[in-house]
Order: sequence, then C-alpha cells, then structure tokens
Amino acid sequence: MTYPSTSPPPPPPPGAAAIITPRKLWYLIGALLIAGGIIGALSLGFVGVKHLDSTVKNFARIKAPTNGPALLQVKRSGEYWVFYEYVTKFEGVESTAKNRPAGFAITVTDAEGKGVPVSVDVPSFTYPKLSDYEGRLEATFNVPKPGDYKIEVASTDITPFVVTVGRSGLGTVVKYVLGALAVGLLGFGTGLAALIVTGVKRGRRKREQQARLTPGYPGGFSPPGPGFGSPTYGAPPSYGAAPSYGAAHGSTSAPSPYAPPPASVPSPPASVPSPPAWTPPGQEPNQGGPWAPPSS
Repeated sequence: MTYPSTSPPPPPPPGAAAIITPRKLWYLIGALLIAGGIIGALSLGFVGVKHLDSTVKNFARIKAPTNGPALLQVKRSGEYWVFYEYVTKFEGVESTAKNRPAGFAITVTDAEGKGVPVSVDVPSFTYPKLSDYEGRLEATFNVPKPGDYKIEVASTDITPFVVTVGRSGLGTVVKYVLGALAVGLLGFGTGLAALIVTGVKRGRRKREQQARLTPGYPGGFSPPGPGFGSPTYGAPPSYGAAPSYGAAHGSTSAPSPYAPPPASVPSPPASVPSPPAWTPPGQEPNQGGPWAPPSS
C-alpha cells in the first residue's frame, strides 16, 4: 500500500490561540507592589526623621559650665540621656569643638538633695544635624518619679558649650527604621515575586500552546495537507490449481462429483400453439354469444 507525499500543514487559523494565563495585569500588580513598598519605606523613614528632629528640638538645653546647678523639670520617670551638643544655637553659643571639653562631669540630684546615679558607660550614638543641632551621647541617668531635679555640668575648660537632656528617643527611631525596612522589603519582595511567577508561567503556557499547534505533537493540530489522494492497491494475489484427488480403490480414475454438461442445447420451438378460445358455460364452442363475434 503506497500513499502520495503530503505538503506541510497550513498555519492555524487566526484566533485559534488560547488565552495565556496569568494575564498581563499581574505585571502591573507586581510593579505597583514594588512602587508601594518603596514609597511606604520612604514615607516611614521621613516620618521617623521628622520625629527625631522634633525630639531633638524639644530637649532641655543647659549652657555650661554652669554657675551652680540648673533646674530640670522631669514630667515622666525613666531613663534620660545627656548629650554634648557641639553644633547648636543657644544663648549665644553656636558651634564648638567636636570633642567634649576637658574635665567634663555631670551631677544630678533630686528635690531632696539626694544624688541620682549617672552612667558614662553609654553606647556610641549621635543625632545627626537635621536642622541646627548635632550632638553626641555622653551620659545617662534614671529618675524614679516625676519632679524637679538639679543638674550641674562641670569642666576645666572655660569655653562655653551646650548640654542637652531628654528622654531616650532611640526606641522610637528604631521602630520607624524597622517599620520602613519591613514595608519596603514586603512590597518589593511581593512585587518581584509576582513579576517572576507571572513571567515564568506565561512563558511555559506559550511554549505548551506552541507545542500543541505543532504537527506531530500528541493531540496537537495536524490538519490534512492538500493533495491527499486515495490509496492505491497492488494486483490481487494469484492462487495455484485446485488440488487433485487420487482414484478410488479398484478404479483407474476418480468419479467426477458433477454431471458433465450436455453436448448441445435443444433449440426452442419455432411457434407456440395458441390456446383455444374461451367459451362461456352452457354454450358450445364457436356459437354466437355475448363474447362471440357477430355472424356475417
């Protein structure tokens, strides 16, 4: 059995492609998530910086060295930080040396004259110059309850400088920083994941669809090509002569199971005699009757 060669199948008709999922809308969603994460992180960072700037501006400032103790009104108990502010604008003092003055010492007493422990073992922390102030942490002390406290700043250097006192604002700043990082990472990571997953899945769907439209793919698009003719068949097989059987016992030849045809076939008669005319009952033949021809 032979078949004529076929030409390549035509391309699929327009509109035959299926919808690729996920939709391209997910690219926009991923981009918006990334942009939202960045904007959110910057916004929280800006709020944290403004909060730190406001906290620094509201610190209590003391011009040192003091001529006697300065009064400090404490409204909340807890830890307070003491900064040496080397970039400042307070009572005629603007900028001083970045290193703290020689013989720098701080004494804190409560309203009853009892001393409050002061620690100079502090972490390295500096609030940046956000507006007109910049200072470095030098000491900390804890007040058990709100009230009036006296603070005295001594130094062997007679050059005026400024000391600031305020509650620890590092915790609030850390919260803003961590919040900004969390929002930024969450938005950026989620958006990037959406972009990657969308790209990978769409690429795989496109390849699968292209494979389905390719001839030869199992279950794919395989239309018959033009010129597909009817099959042609070869000559039928030939068979040998019918088998012969041996003669019966005692005879020289086997009897034929069929009678031989006659030598000749008789010819049909030249003419067929006509049947006698029909005569009604009670009437003799050849007599006039309703069916007989009229007499002459």
